[in-house]
Amino acid sequence: MKQFLISALLAASILTGCMPSTVITATWKAPIVPDKKISRVLVAALTSNTIAKETVENDIATALNVNITALKSIDEFPPEISNSDTSKTEIMNRVKNKNIDAILTVSLINKETESRYIPGHSPYNPLNGFGYYDSFWGYYSYWYPYTYNQGYYIQEKVYFIETNVYSVPSGKLIWSAQSKTYDPHNLKTFSKEFATIITTKLKKDGIIMEKPNTEISQQ
Repeated sequence: MKQFLISALLAASILTGCMPSTVITATWKAPIVPDKKISRVLVAALTSNTIAKETVENDIATALNVNITALKSIDEFPPEISNSDTSKTEIMNRVKNKNIDAILTVSLINKETESRYIPGHSPYNPLNGFGYYDSFWGYYSYWYPYTYNQGYYIQEKVYFIETNVYSVPSGKLIWSAQSKTYDPHNLKTFSKEFATIITTKLKKDGIIMEKPNTEISQQ
């Protein structure tokens, strides 16, 4: 079968009774991050499969909304964004008008690029040798032809997913994580688990702040 929808790829099941099916294998954080804390994020899953896009973006936005405000690109962007300068300007103006601080992207790296995955014993730096990572539009322009190209994805049992956070004011990459998803077969299960794991790591790395416990603060 030539094409497998990303809904089948971005999915997960429990590998063992107690192991999560998705694990973060490497993360990177910019040496200097914006002083302003991120309070509004736009979540963008880079796939042309509407069902998968809506599911993943909705679950990540729901997880993030516990602490900050999260919007979904499926609600803000047209189905297929052009790479023209006019479209870039229009979309970024729309993002800025909504006071969005950062864009969180989620993309699947296919098996052919698996060798680019950084082993656990090596420092992870997405900017090292891959210039397109430096800005949101550089990353989007590089992956767009692949993520919207039918026949790009192939069926495997282990999938590598990359999550990036770009600052809207500067357009620069400030955080990146790579993860593995094992034995995928259910989009809904994967999506909720993935959203929890990514949100937890974002808080741990100080990219987003946890909402204060008002009950404790009032005591």
